[in-house]
Amino acid sequence: MNQSQQNVKLSQNMASAALDITEFDFDDTEFCVSLDDKKVYLTQTEFKLFKYLFERQGQVITKQELQRNILKKDLGKFDRNLDMHISNTRRKLVETHLPRTLINTVRGQGYCFS
Repeated sequence: MNQSQQNVKLSQNMASAALDITEFDFDDTEFCVSLDDKKVYLTQTEFKLFKYLFERQGQVITKQELQRNILKKDLGKFDRNLDMHISNTRRKLVETHLPRTLINTVRGQGYCFS
């Protein structure tokens, strides 16, 4: 197991121990994600991104794949808007007392929902 795989596995174990991530509810009309009494209101793009990663828990999803499937365009050399959507989503998770580590960065590879 390489360092990236170890980091993802460790993050998965930490997040799983803290809360049961299978209990998320997705509201496709309000772009809201709920866990127990906590609701996170997201933009449409953030919602699609969160749901896409959630449905592929434990898998590392490349930026290119996310860019094509969520933002519907190719990833440019200096394109940072995907990173901004991830950052904004993490900030909103923290604001509602959910761990920002639900969405992990796998350096040089992409993102992973754990």
